[in-house]
Amino acid sequence: MNPAAFIRHKRDRHPHSDSQIREWIEQYLAGDVAEYQMSAWAMAVCLCGMTAEETAALAKVMTDSGEALPRIQDGPPRIDKHSTG
Repeated sequence: MNPAAFIRHKRDRHPHSDSQIREWIEQYLAGDVAEYQMSAWAMAVCLCGMTAEETAALAKVMTDSGEALPRIQDGPPRIDKHSTG
């Protein structure tokens, strides 16, 4: 993935596919996307917005990137008040 092309794509108001968003986040977490590039993409998202599908894909990949607590069937839901978002 070319970070500049990915950022430009959003800047030009084109939506990203689920697989593009997943690859972007995975590469960022691997250290292959620099923080300034992630910041530039976040600014493009802030200015141009995201579709509902993009938002769902981003939330899913962020959820999948971390450790999830197991669900207790008959107990209260587990939540984390220290969100990464």
